Amino acid sequence: MVAFLAALHCGVIAVPSYPPVTEKNLARLRGIAVDAEPVAVVADAAVLALLPAGDPVFDRLTRVDAAALTAPGAGTEVDPVATTPAFLQYTSGSTGAPKGVLVSHANLLHNSAVIAERMRLGAESTLVSWLPPYHDMGLVGGVLQPLFSGFPGVLTPPMEFLQQPMRWLRLVSRFGATVSGGPDFAYELCARRYRPDDADDLDLSRWQVAFSGSEPIRPSTLDRFTEAFAPRGFRRSSWFPCYGLAETTLFVSGGPVGVEPVTRVVGDDSPGAVTEHVGCGGLPEGLDVRVVRQDGDTELPDGEVGEVVVAGASVAAGYWNGVAADRFDLRLPGCAEPFLRTGDLGVIADGQLHITGRLKDVLIIRGRNHYPQDVEACAERAHDLVRAHGSAVFTVPGPDAERLVVVAEMFQRKDPAGVADAAAAIRRAVAEELGLHVHTVVAVRARALPRTANGKLRRQECRALFLGGALDLLEPAGQEAGR
Repeated sequence: MVAFLAALHCGVIAVPSYPPVTEKNLARLRGIAVDAEPVAVVADAAVLALLPAGDPVFDRLTRVDAAALTAPGAGTEVDPVATTPAFLQYTSGSTGAPKGVLVSHANLLHNSAVIAERMRLGAESTLVSWLPPYHDMGLVGGVLQPLFSGFPGVLTPPMEFLQQPMRWLRLVSRFGATVSGGPDFAYELCARRYRPDDADDLDLSRWQVAFSGSEPIRPSTLDRFTEAFAPRGFRRSSWFPCYGLAETTLFVSGGPVGVEPVTRVVGDDSPGAVTEHVGCGGLPEGLDVRVVRQDGDTELPDGEVGEVVVAGASVAAGYWNGVAADRFDLRLPGCAEPFLRTGDLGVIADGQLHITGRLKDVLIIRGRNHYPQDVEACAERAHDLVRAHGSAVFTVPGPDAERLVVVAEMFQRKDPAGVADAAAAIRRAVAEELGLHVHTVVAVRARALPRTANGKLRRQECRALFLGGALDLLEPAGQEAGR
C-alpha cells in the first residue's frame, strides 16, 4: 500500500494488482501489464524477485523496491486536477477479460463521501479488513475510507482469513470494530467453522455495519450467521447488504444502518421462477440508479426486472484505451447525463435495489429465464458432499433444447458411491425445488472452479473448460442416459 499511496502523492497513475504468487496471478499481471503499458513496477524486493527473468513484458519495466519510497524526500507532492485519473482499477473479469477502469480523483472523493454517509462513518468508527487491497472493496473501502473519514483501520492479509476464517471475527472482537465485511462466502465460512465454547470471549456487540457484497447474498447465509453469533452480541440489524462495481469506483447502494435486511420474491408462479432475493440497500443521493429493458434503453417501472444502470459523479469516465466505450454512454430520454450499463439484472422495489443476476450468465431454458445462482444454491443444499459456494451452473447446446450442467466441488471420501449419490440428490433437488431437469452433473476437486482474483465465480470459463474436457475431475458423476 505504500507504493499506491506514494503514487497518489506524486500524481502518478497507479495500477494496483495482486502479487504473482501463483501462475494464475502471474498470467493476470502479465495481461494487465500488456494492456496498461506501465513504465515501472513497484513492490517489495521479495515480490520483485517473483517476476520471471527473460519475459519481455516485465523486462522492459523499471523495478523499484517499495522500501525506497519511504525515504525522506522521495517523490514530489502534486495537486492533481479532479478529473485526472488517480488509478486504474482492473475489473474482476467475472464475465470476460479484465479491463482497466479509469478512476479519477473526483470519482474517488465522491464515492468515499457516499460510503461514509450511507454507513454513518466518522471519527468514532473502527474498521477491520482482510479484503485484498488490490481490488475495489479492499482498496477503496478497506484502505482509503479510514483515511477519508479519519478513523482507525486494522488490516490483516487475506491469507490469514482464508487459512482460519475465525481470525477475522477475533480481530473484530479484539479491536471493537464497528464496521467490517466481505463477500457472502466469508460469512458462510465463519458460521460453518465456529464451535461455541462457554469460555469463548468473542464479543461482536460493537459491530454496527456488517457489509456484504461482491457476490449474490443468500438469505440462508444471513440466517445461519445471525443464529451462530447472536449469543456473542451480533445483531440482525447490523447487516448491511450492498451493491457496487469497479466502474462506479466501488459503491452504488446499501443501507440504511440499523435496519434488518429485507428480501423480495422475484418471478411469476411457474415452477422455478419464484426466487427470494436479499435487498442490496437503498439508493443514495448523488447517484441516479434505474432499471431498463435488457434489449434497449426503455426505463422500467419499479417492480420490473431489467438491467441496472447508474449515473453520477462516482461513475468512471471509461476504460483504459477506450475499450467498450458504449457501456458508459447509455442515453435515457430526458436525462442529460449518460448512464453506465452495469451488466447486472435487478429490480427496484420499495426503495431497495435487489440484484437478481448477471445478464451474461442468465440461463434460457425452453424460453424461460433462470438465474444460475439459484440452481447453485439448490445443488449445494442437496448433499453434504457438495462444498458451500462450490458449484457452477450453465447450459450447453442439445439436439432439441439447451441442456443444464452442474459442476460441483465435492469433498473426497472413501465411499465410492458418494459422488453418484450426490449427483442423484442434486438432480432430485433441482427438479423438486425449481422444476428443472439437470442433464449432467460433474464432480470436481476442491477449489477447481475458475474464479477471479477476488473470488467471483467465472461461469463462462468453467463452461469452456467443461466443453474442452479440461476440468479437474474428482470422479465422473455423469449424465442421465437417453436425455
